[in-house]
Amino acid sequence: MVETEESTKGQESAIFDDFDRYVRGGDCPGAMRVLIEVASQKEDPYDRCARLFILGDEGARNAAYEIEDPHSRSFMLSDLGDVEGARIAACEIDNLYVRIARLLELKDTAGAIKAAYEMKNHSHRSEMLARLGDTAGAITASSQIEDPDYRSEMLARLGDVEGAIKAASQIEDPDDRSEILYRLKDTAGAIKAASEIADPDDRSFRLSRLGDVEGAIKAASEISDPKNRSFRLSKLGDRDGAIKAASEIDNPYNRSVMFSELGDVEGAIKAASQIENPKYRSDRLYELGDVEGAIKAASEIADPYNRSVKFSEIGDEEGAIKAASEIEDPYNRSVRLYELKDREGAIKAASEIKNPKYRSGRLSELVDVEGAIKAASEIEDPDDRRFILMEIFRRYAK
Repeated sequence: MVETEESTKGQESAIFDDFDRYVRGGDCPGAMRVLIEVASQKEDPYDRCARLFILGDEGARNAAYEIEDPHSRSFMLSDLGDVEGARIAACEIDNLYVRIARLLELKDTAGAIKAAYEMKNHSHRSEMLARLGDTAGAITASSQIEDPDYRSEMLARLGDVEGAIKAASQIEDPDDRSEILYRLKDTAGAIKAASEIADPDDRSFRLSRLGDVEGAIKAASEISDPKNRSFRLSKLGDRDGAIKAASEIDNPYNRSVMFSELGDVEGAIKAASQIENPKYRSDRLYELGDVEGAIKAASEIADPYNRSVKFSEIGDEEGAIKAASEIEDPYNRSVRLYELKDREGAIKAASEIKNPKYRSGRLSELVDVEGAIKAASEIEDPDDRRFILMEIFRRYAK
C-alpha cells in the first residue's frame, strides 16, 4: 500500500513537472495536452466526460456514451450538443414518468407518447396520454379501466359522453348510477336507475329530484313508517295520501302534529283528544285553540295542585280555584289559593292547619292578625308561644 501511494505520488510529480515545464516555456497547448491526458485517464466516465468537456476536448462525447445511467448520459450528451444521442439515452430510462419528462425537455413529444403507451395502469396511461394531447389514445386507455364509476368519469372528462354513459350504466349501486347518469344529462337512464333503489324513501327522493313526481309518489307510498311516508307525500304535493298516512301514526301526539302540518286542524284535534296523559292532552288541545277540550282534559288531572296550575295556564281561574280547594294539605292549599288571589279561601285553609305554631305563622303572613294571635295562644310550650307572639308584635306593632 505504501509502495502504491509512493508510486502514485511519483507519477503525479512527474506529470506536474511536465505541466510546469510547458507553462514556464510558454507552451500553453502543451500544458493543455497534459491536463487532457490526465483527464482521459479518469476511470469514472461521468467524471472523465465532465473534465474533458471543461477542457474542450472531443473525447468528452466518447466518455459520455460510456456513462451507465441513461438519465445522466442523456443530460451530459445534451450539454455536449448531441441531441439525438441524448434522446436515445432518455429512451433507456426505466421509470416511465422520468423518461417522459426527459423526452419532453428534449422536445420529443412523439417519444413521450410512445413511453406513455408502455404504462400498464389504464388510468395512469389515460391521464398521461390526455396531458400529451393524444385524446384518442387516452379514450382507448380509459375504456379499459375496470371500475365503471372511474371509467365513466375519465371518459366524460375526455369528451366521450356516449362512452361515459355506457360505463355509468354498468355501475352496480343504482343510487350512484342514477347520480352519474343525471350529471351526464341522461335523464331517462337516471330515472330507470333510480327506480331500482331498494329503500323507498331514498328512491322517492331521487325520483323527485329527477322530475318524476308520479314515480316519487309511488315510491313514497311504499315507505313503511307512516310519519315519514306522510312527510314525503306532503313534500310531493299528495295531500290526500299524506293525510291518509298521517292517520296511521300510532302515537296520537305525533299524529296530531302531522295533521297540523298538513293543515287538517280537525284531524289534529281529534288525534290530540286521544293522548292518554291528560296534562299533555290539555297542552296539545290548547295549542290547537280547542280551549273547551283543553279544560275538559285538565279536569282529568288527578293531582289537584297540578290540575289547578293547568287551569290557570288555560285561563280558567274558577276551575283553578276549585281544584286548589281540593288540595289535601291545608298549608299547600292556602299557598295555592293565595297565588290565585283568593285571600278568604287561603285564610280558611290556613285555619285548618293542625299545628298551632305553623297555623299562626301562616295566618300572620295572610295578615289575619286576630286568627294568628288566637292560634298562638293554643301553643302549649310557653317559650314557643312567647316567641311567636313576639314575632306578631314586631310585625304589626312597629
